[in-house]
Amino acid sequence: MKTTKIILISALAVLLGALCVFSSTAATIYLSDGCYFTYINNKRVSLTGWAGDGTIVRVPETLNERRVTDIEVRAFYHDTVITGVDFSGAANLNTIGMYAFADCSAFSEPVVLTETITDIGDCAFEGTPVPEVEINATTDYIPIQCFNRCATLTKVTINGPIEEIDNYAFANCPLLEAVYLPETVTVIAESAFANDPNLTIFCYEDSYAQQYAEENSIPYTLIKTFEPGDVDRDGALTITDVTLIQKHLAELATLDDEQFLLADYLSDGEVNIADATAIQIAIAA
Repeated sequence: MKTTKIILISALAVLLGALCVFSSTAATIYLSDGCYFTYINNKRVSLTGWAGDGTIVRVPETLNERRVTDIEVRAFYHDTVITGVDFSGAANLNTIGMYAFADCSAFSEPVVLTETITDIGDCAFEGTPVPEVEINATTDYIPIQCFNRCATLTKVTINGPIEEIDNYAFANCPLLEAVYLPETVTVIAESAFANDPNLTIFCYEDSYAQQYAEENSIPYTLIKTFEPGDVDRDGALTITDVTLIQKHLAELATLDDEQFLLADYLSDGEVNIADATAIQIAIAA
């Protein structure tokens, strides 16, 4: 695959008395497979832009035989074309830079942050009209203003080992109705959900999230603890659970949010026939 090199040069001239000092820095940007990128080193590259087919950015595993491990700071800041980002093929992605997807006005697709992501920059999606967010990232921290001012955000599900949610992380989201918080969360900034008038926090009994909701007068609903795979919530794994998954996949039945989490028996963020098979094996054991 042909790789195109683009050189961008910025210069700064400083006049000190009669002495003129001129310094310049050069950044080299490459284009391959519809992606703009820069080299971090001989093994890693950083995604800086998108020129591929369609309007959904599909973050690749590699570019020019180097691992795509980062999305550059402000890579898509103020973009008016992209409608979403797909991380499902980004097997090497670790870092999303600050403001990477902030103020992307045409955005309309849900965001799923995958397990390989370990670092999310401040304000990464601030001001972008994301409808739903699912965080499976293996980071312990959601940074300041990460999803602040996301005017169309309605639902957030956190599955990863998040411990801390910083200031204004999900603030000023007028349509945000449901946030699912795991028991791992032990620190939530007072302003994390500021100006979210329709919010209900879904949390576990005696968790820090419940304490936070009570202290900040935020409505909350306790999540009942069921065994993974107990899709019908009857207290046992049975063939009925398998049947419900099969009906869901055939679009003959709809799983509610909690049922979906229970049906994700393999904990990979998806519900598919592999989950049904794994439950059948567990029943037969």
